[in-house]
Amino acid sequence: MRSFFPTPTPSAALVPATSPAGAKSPARSASPGAHLGDPAGVLSPLGQLADEPRHRPQVSVVTPVFGHCPTVLACLESVAAQTGVDVEHVVVDCGCDEATFARILSWRHRITVVPGTARDTFGTAYNRGLLHSHGEFVGFLSGTQAYAHEGVLRAVCDTFAVAEADALYGDLLGVAQEDLNHVKRSLLIGPFSRERVAWGWAPPLSATFIRRHWCERVKGMSTELQLAAPYDYLVRLLAQPAFRLCYLNQPLVRRRLRLRWREALRRLARQPREEWRVMRRHRVGGLGSLAWKNLLRINHLL
Repeated sequence: MRSFFPTPTPSAALVPATSPAGAKSPARSASPGAHLGDPAGVLSPLGQLADEPRHRPQVSVVTPVFGHCPTVLACLESVAAQTGVDVEHVVVDCGCDEATFARILSWRHRITVVPGTARDTFGTAYNRGLLHSHGEFVGFLSGTQAYAHEGVLRAVCDTFAVAEADALYGDLLGVAQEDLNHVKRSLLIGPFSRERVAWGWAPPLSATFIRRHWCERVKGMSTELQLAAPYDYLVRLLAQPAFRLCYLNQPLVRRRLRLRWREALRRLARQPREEWRVMRRHRVGGLGSLAWKNLLRINHLL
């Protein structure tokens, strides 16, 4: 059976998947993992974090992008528009199609592009991004999402400065698939409590920001789970006795409602099974908790 945490593999220096201005877009390697000292293309969780930079950014945002993602430009723009904070944006190319890859490359002078593979799970992709991040605080943002406003990351850093917290999270805005400014509902996450965690609760990863040393302590996301890796990652953090979580009562992320129904049905068929494995592994929740989580998920998709 595959080990949950494989033996870490030190990574080599990143060879950026970018080219000088005006040059032809570089060919994409058949085995992008080779650029990371991982010729097989499957990176073990957090084998070695990035070297200490001369200048450490306040926040690193990791964005894995898979396949066809026409919304990635809106994601990149929302991160670049953040004011009052030094931001590093790490984008992981997980088998993007040519049109999506071209959109990412058009921002190559403002982001760090990390090569991945189409075989990457969510956990593998996030681990690749974490390996090449340097920020004091780490956030995760899907290529289909965007920050709620230009002051999100400034509010995050200001809260960390005064709160004794190792991570903080906020609320979501459910927006139309075609229009980020069309807010259909506010998705209130609510305050943290140990009782809610025992019922299987965890904050949304995209609206959660974690101190870097805790990312190092829990090693990385599971690479065996396809859809529940973020949930498993957050439950492992919340299970640490010394871990302190703070609720920032304001919307931080715009999440598009209505996935493509074929994709939504596939997720609804597979994700509960993976979450049940996580619940049993960490001894949280039960069948009632699983049913509650998935009723909430259906409501968030509609």
